[in-house]
Amino acid sequence: MPKVKGKCSTCGMPLELGVPEPFVGAGLAGALCSACRDLQFLDSGGAILELRHELEGARFPLGKVTITGGAVESLAEASQHVASFLVRHARGDWGEYGNFDQIELTDDERRRGWEASEDSGKINKSNVLARRDRVMSEYTTGRGRRIWIITTWDGGGGTTVLLPEEY
Repeated sequence: MPKVKGKCSTCGMPLELGVPEPFVGAGLAGALCSACRDLQFLDSGGAILELRHELEGARFPLGKVTITGGAVESLAEASQHVASFLVRHARGDWGEYGNFDQIELTDDERRRGWEASEDSGKINKSNVLARRDRVMSEYTTGRGRRIWIITTWDGGGGTTVLLPEEY
């Protein structure tokens, strides 16, 4: 993948990002290095988890887990811990989007993923099997707030826990 070079807009650290072919030669505007991005995230009330080992029974790695300020607040209001939702997500229980073991894919859906289906559960299963794109879950807290969890494989991967309105 072609690279675009620039500097972190906060600390000036050199950056190099992989970009699709149409963006070769583009300049970086407002890009942040990972350290500055983490600090900005923490300053807004979010939290960052670095897992020491992968969860038992996980179908995919979560990577670095970031939790937005809104999700932290909603989980606290419901007296629930993010860990229970992360375990479900990583094991293939995607809440509103179904369960890995109960979702059937056609050969076309397995091969083409999101291009072959609009069903979020089928897209998730296809992406897990192919280790591509992202996996998304939707849960409801005990206080009725919707929580999304999104794990991506591109750009170094990682998992974000957020409220839909924070997307």
